[in-house]
Amino acid sequence: MIRTLIVDDELPARIELKRFLKGESDFSLIGEAQDGEEAIRFIKSLQPQAVFLDIHIPGLNGLEVAQILSQFRTPPVIVFVTAYDRYAVQAFDANALDYILKPYDELRFKKVCDRVRQALNNELEAKEKLASLKGYLEGKPLQILGHKHQSKDRVFIYPNDVLYFYVKLTEVTAHLADGEELLVNATLRSLFEALDSMKFQQAHRAYIVNLDQVERV
Repeated sequence: MIRTLIVDDELPARIELKRFLKGESDFSLIGEAQDGEEAIRFIKSLQPQAVFLDIHIPGLNGLEVAQILSQFRTPPVIVFVTAYDRYAVQAFDANALDYILKPYDELRFKKVCDRVRQALNNELEAKEKLASLKGYLEGKPLQILGHKHQSKDRVFIYPNDVLYFYVKLTEVTAHLADGEELLVNATLRSLFEALDSMKFQQAHRAYIVNLDQVERV
């Protein structure tokens, strides 16, 4: 059995991952962590072989956790979980540990599990890929995945182009400087944790504002 740990601060995301894991008979869930510090403690004590690690978590983020794990003699296989980093798809489709995007796709998840199985057969390769993926992600600007209303086409949203984000009921929208509005595949909370706090501030429980775009208050 492949001992597996889930690290995500959002309960619905953990529930969904657990549902997918039940379809993989050789994966055994041994724990759930909600932030980076808890993840490190659980990994040291439970010694999972595979970790599904959200990039945008409180405390130490997923990349910082990965950096610590890359120093372990036998680090677990890391699968990054994110709603944003679609830019990793082409660069790491052939040679990364792996990643999955929110919302999860069953076929993609099965492919990820196959890669985890392969990586566990080569500990050195897994460690090298962990360091490689971490370095690549750290060097890329944040891109947020969004789409137009009533459209399935996904587009990149660059934070600098956003005037503000707002949420209505459960739907988060990015209002761009050119007047366009795009739906965002994320919660307002996770967006705020991912964005640069020097440039974006939550002015209201339903709004995050780009301070660089503010003309007057």
